[in-house]
Amino acid sequence: MISIISSAAKTRHNRGMRSLGKHNGLLGAGERAVRELPPAAFSFVMATGIVSVAALRLHLSLFAQAFLGIAAVGYVVLIATFALKLILFRQEVLSDFQNPQKAPGFFTLVAGTSVLGVGLLKVFPLQQAALILWCFASFLYTFLIYGFLMTLITKKKADVQVQAVNGTWLLLVVGLQSISVLATALHASGVVLPLFLPIACFLVGISMYLFMLALVVGRILFLPVEPEQVIPPYWIMMGAAAISTLAGSELTLACRLETSPISYLSFIEGTTVSIWAIAVSWIPLLLCLGIWRHVLRRVRLNYEVGLWSIVFPLGMFTASSHSISKSQHYSWLPPFLPYFFCTAAAAWALVATGFLKSQQEKFRQNQAKPSADGVGA
Repeated sequence: MISIISSAAKTRHNRGMRSLGKHNGLLGAGERAVRELPPAAFSFVMATGIVSVAALRLHLSLFAQAFLGIAAVGYVVLIATFALKLILFRQEVLSDFQNPQKAPGFFTLVAGTSVLGVGLLKVFPLQQAALILWCFASFLYTFLIYGFLMTLITKKKADVQVQAVNGTWLLLVVGLQSISVLATALHASGVVLPLFLPIACFLVGISMYLFMLALVVGRILFLPVEPEQVIPPYWIMMGAAAISTLAGSELTLACRLETSPISYLSFIEGTTVSIWAIAVSWIPLLLCLGIWRHVLRRVRLNYEVGLWSIVFPLGMFTASSHSISKSQHYSWLPPFLPYFFCTAAAAWALVATGFLKSQQEKFRQNQAKPSADGVGA
């Protein structure tokens, strides 16, 4: 009788330990998710939001609403996670911001906020929400850009190496041009925003793009580059040119509607066409680099947050090509737009599938650890 009671008590104890192990495992998994949140996490919102905008340009309303809904949910989750990381692991956030290789990733928060604002304004005409997001993005960009520059200037030069320069540095351009795009959209919707603001952002962004591009191209041409370093961050070189094209095209359309003529409109038009041509010229080289990395050097393609940096340029290229075809009356370009969009949507689906599989694998590992601990108890 005593042995039966002891056996039952031991069984209850083991069940309790397994339950406690699973509970602790879930808490540990949540803590790791917060701690390991990468600076470029909001590239998911950027990619999903711009695919939504591209779908709307092609009159695919259901796709636009679905993608925008996913982007909005992701934005809220990531904002909450990032806030927790700031509270619980502030020193790690500061360390990432002081790292020249990781710091540009924080500008995905700016671009993600602005792209979401454009989506809310275009898909669901939520003007006030878009205006709030524009103000938030503008504040963030001002804080991040001067913080990033001050960190580089005041850092010991021995700690800042040219090898730290990579394609993610062009996120500084993407963030600024996304603010320009949202400001132009708000101006066109009737919000009292002077058109000078998006024009200034566009022109500064173009200058910054040329400067950053010289740094990045110089780094990959004259310094050793490993296959693991090449793709996907360097797709942002095309993405920065594409969003600059979108900003310039939307400004061109807005300037033409002004009652007083804009004297430098022809300069904006010429610059926009030039930057779109640059975006197109990047695509063959980036595809060749992908073949070199995965086919010739046999680097395995696993999910990483940087893969959204491939989806975003593809979606942005679709949206910007649609916009420039309207502003410059390129009748030959619209027939290609559905193919551009299908490519961007397929890339989104592949990366999203990879993300879900990676999370499933992490969940299985977290479940296995507490179970083993519980049995051992």
